[in-house]
Amino acid sequence: MGWKSFKEFYRIVHIVHITEEGLCIGSPHIHNIIVVAMDGTIIKRPTGSRNGDLARYQTEIDGDAETAKSLL
Repeated sequence: MGWKSFKEFYRIVHIVHITEEGLCIGSPHIHNIIVVAMDGTIIKRPTGSRNGDLARYQTEIDGDAETAKSLL
């Protein structure tokens, strides 16, 4: 699997890539708004107000870390 499967499964419209931190979901200005560890848990969350898409990603990933892990 990998980041492409992860992006498609969660219908992510933001930029997705893998770094040493983990799987990063971000924008052209902030590359790691959300960081997901390779075990499927979110290790970095956005600060401040939450974008609707970002909130959805977090809810769906938090709801089933095993699926997130298997996609990675």
